[in-house]
Amino acid sequence: MLILLISALLSVFSQTQLLAIQSDFPVSAGDFFSQNISLIVLFFCASLILNVCTIIIIIKQKKSERTLIEKTNILNDILLNVPHYIFWKDVSGIYRGCSKSFAEITGLDSPESIIGKTDNELPWRNDDRLAYIKMDEAVITVGKPIINIEEPLRSSDGNISTILISKIPLKTSTGKITGVLGLALDITERKNLEQQLNQSEKMDILAQLSGGIAHDFNNMLGGIMGNADMLLTQLPQNSPYKDYVNLIIDGSEKASELVGKLMAFSRKTDSAKIKTDLNDSLKDISTTLSRISKSNIAISTNFKSNTPFILADSPSLQSIFLNICVNSKEAMTEGGSISISTENVYLDETYI
Repeated sequence: MLILLISALLSVFSQTQLLAIQSDFPVSAGDFFSQNISLIVLFFCASLILNVCTIIIIIKQKKSERTLIEKTNILNDILLNVPHYIFWKDVSGIYRGCSKSFAEITGLDSPESIIGKTDNELPWRNDDRLAYIKMDEAVITVGKPIINIEEPLRSSDGNISTILISKIPLKTSTGKITGVLGLALDITERKNLEQQLNQSEKMDILAQLSGGIAHDFNNMLGGIMGNADMLLTQLPQNSPYKDYVNLIIDGSEKASELVGKLMAFSRKTDSAKIKTDLNDSLKDISTTLSRISKSNIAISTNFKSNTPFILADSPSLQSIFLNICVNSKEAMTEGGSISISTENVYLDETYI
């Protein structure tokens, strides 16, 4: 605007001088231009230069405006699509903006809806709200960022997640603190994976411990079964104690199977798959289940004789079915019935 004004003044001044010269010294047009040609050219060039400078400045301003618009659009795209929770407040704790993800977790319709609100108006738990405000005050007071602090976050739907939050002070070019910028990352899934890893490590320790116990117990079972076999051979054919010895041997064999499971668990190796009669495995389960079931739960079985053998690890298979039956039993608090049956069934494309 200043350059345009100077240009206009020069134009007016040149016209005024020309009029003055024309009125004081009346000469012909040819003589006038010949006598004042230098002055005319000077004013023309000055006006032209000023106009060109004005155009250049306008072009630079337009370019700066376009650059600013592009940067603003990029920032808006980031705030709309970044999965992190981003927000910023002034020194009074009043929100001045946020990302789309942060607006969604607070139950707001859009990021613009958070402007002018405080933490007291968001769905935080009281303890969490006080912790957030205290952290903001610390950042503003000290003037230094606080990085990677784990905190709980309660969303508008009531779900509680774990976030890793960092807050930094917002400053002017002179160093004056004007607010707080917050950046948070939802690490709930990562925390769950860490817990699973810790549980897995505990299971590894348990596996090593159970392997040692199973090995020692297996040695004791060997002695029990060996002595029971020897005792059985020493008893007369019609001895009434034979049944008791057979019960000892049968119980020892079942205990040996249990030890085998523990040792397989401790070694983390695949169990041996052998030719198995499914009916026999399920009969053992039904017997065990009958002993541990309440009187108000009836156990019924129906095993087809033509059921083919399967390739499986019998102890593992029994454990699977026993767990299913025990869960069913626990679900029937008021009593009921559990039916275990086998049957040959052909499954066509409808069942696959």
